[in-house]
Amino acid sequence: DGAYREETRKRQEGADRDSERAAALAVLGLGAVASSDEITRAYRKLVNQHHPDKLVDKGFPPELVAAATARFRTIRAAY
Repeated sequence: DGAYREETRKRQEGADRDSERAAALAVLGLGAVASSDEITRAYRKLVNQHHPDKLVDKGFPPELVAAATARFRTIRAAY
């Protein structure tokens, strides 16, 4: 009975990790199967597009900078 519970717990943890990975890859605009290089390229591209400092330098309004900051944090967390 204990061994069954332990195996069930391990399977659930594995499924949770797979789900988290899939969600993170989706944030980066990638499918479920992505190499480390693809992940890094996608991350760098998105950071370059959404970095708040770049938008401030370009004169974007504070509302857009705030939205970009939130998106930037999401991208970093996904990476």
